Amino acid sequence: MLRLLLLVSAADAFVGVVRRDFGGVRRLRRAESERVGGVTLLLEAGEGGELGDLRDSVLSRQQMIRRSVEAAKAAVASSLLITAVETAGGLQPAEAMLGTVNSRNKRMNAPSSAGTRVNKDPESLLRLGLPIKSREARALAAEIEGVKADLLVRRLSAVLGHLDNIPSLVDKGRAAILQQVRADTKARSGKILDEIKDKAVTMLAVAQEQAPAGSPKDLEDAQKVLTMQSQTSALISELQENMVPSGYKVKTPDDVKGLPKLEGRATVEFTFKKPKGSDEKFELNGVPVDKVTVTMVVDGYNAPITAGNFIDIIKSGYYNNKVVDRADGFVVQTGKPDEGGPQGFVPQGQSEIRTIPLEIFTQADPSPLYHDTSEALGEGAIPPRLPFQAYGALGMARAEYENDSASSQFFWLLFDSDLTPAGKNFMDGRYTCFGYTITNAESLGGVKEGDIIESAKVISGGDKVTTA
Repeated sequence: MLRLLLLVSAADAFVGVVRRDFGGVRRLRRAESERVGGVTLLLEAGEGGELGDLRDSVLSRQQMIRRSVEAAKAAVASSLLITAVETAGGLQPAEAMLGTVNSRNKRMNAPSSAGTRVNKDPESLLRLGLPIKSREARALAAEIEGVKADLLVRRLSAVLGHLDNIPSLVDKGRAAILQQVRADTKARSGKILDEIKDKAVTMLAVAQEQAPAGSPKDLEDAQKVLTMQSQTSALISELQENMVPSGYKVKTPDDVKGLPKLEGRATVEFTFKKPKGSDEKFELNGVPVDKVTVTMVVDGYNAPITAGNFIDIIKSGYYNNKVVDRADGFVVQTGKPDEGGPQGFVPQGQSEIRTIPLEIFTQADPSPLYHDTSEALGEGAIPPRLPFQAYGALGMARAEYENDSASSQFFWLLFDSDLTPAGKNFMDGRYTCFGYTITNAESLGGVKEGDIIESAKVISGGDKVTTA
C-alpha cells in the first residue's frame, strides 16, 4: 500500500530525503528514485489503488514522473508530505530549495489569507463562495470573522477593534446593503442588521471587562463572546444569502444534461456509530459518546452537478449503513460500493452506474469548468471558489487517470495547514470540493476505518435538486 511520497535533490546530487510522519520527521526506507530533468523523486514502494482511493491517486509515482519539470516541482513543493531536505548544512526547509516555485505561488495564496493567516473558517469560505458583489457586506463579514480569529489567539486589542467597528459599518452600509438584497427579504434583512449591531455592542461590553488572563471569569467571558460571535456569523451568512439574485442559476454545458443539479445550497447530516461489538467511543468536546453527528453545507452555487448527485444519493438511502473505508489522518472516505455489486451508484429504475464529471469553478471563470483539471486548462494558478482549506471540506473521490469517474465515493478532508497549505496544495483544481462541514467537524478526526454511517439525511434544500 502506497503510504507517503517523496523527494528531492540538492544541486545535481541526491543528498537524502526526509518526510513528516505526523509524529515528526524520519528518513524514508525502501525508496526508489527517478531522475526527471534534475529533480529526484523518491517514492515508497506500494501497490496499485482502487477506484476513488485518493491515497494512490494523488501520490502515485507514474503521475509525478509524467509531469514536466516545473509541474513536478510545483506538485512537490505543494504536497506538504515533503518537509525538509538534508544538505551539507543540515536539514533545510523544502521552500529554500524551491524558492522560485513559492514565489510563483504567492498569488495563489493571497485570496485565501490575510498576511500569514489562512482562512480556515468554513462559514466564511461559504460566504466568499456566494455569487454576490457587495463591498459593504464583505467588510462587515470580515470584522465579524476577525472577532473569532483574534479571540482564539488572545489578541484582545484586535477583538475590541473589530467589535468597535461593526456598529459603524452597519450604519454606514445599511442603505447600500438593503438596496442589494432581494425585495422579498428587505424587511428581514433590516432586522438582521439591527441584530448584528446589538450583538456587537453586547460583545464589546463583555470583552471590555478584561478579567485576569486565565481566570474563571476570563474564560467565561471568552466563551460568551464566542457564542455570540457564532450567532452573529449566522446572521451575516443569512444576510448575504439574501443578496443572491432571485432565480439565479449556474450555467452548465449540454453534455451534463440529465444529471441531478442542485440550485443553491442544501444542509445534510451524517451520524457515525462504532461497529457492533466495539467498545470504542467517539469524542465530542472532550466527552466520550457512542455516536457523533456532523452537519455539512453542500454548495450548488459552485459545484451544481456534484452537489446535485450527492443530495440525490443521500435521498436514495445509499449511504445509510455504509462503512468508512479510509481514515488515515488525511481524509475520512466512504461510499465504496458493496463487494460484488456495481462499482458505483445505480439510480432506481436504471441499470448503469451514474458517474459525474470533474467540476472546478475558479475565481476567474463565469461558470464551472468540466472534465479537465484547472492545471490542464492553463488555470492552475487561479484559486477555486471552494478551496480545500477547511477541516471537513467535502471532496469527490475518483479514479486516478479518469477525471469523470466519480460516482458515490466522497471524502472529508482533515485539513492541516502544515500538510495541505491553502492556495498551494495538490487538491485544488484536481478534485471537486462541493461543500464544508459546519458543526462537529473536529469529531471527524476520531472516525476510524470500519466505523459505520448510521444515517445520512437531507435537513434542508432537498427540494432544490433539479435535472440539468
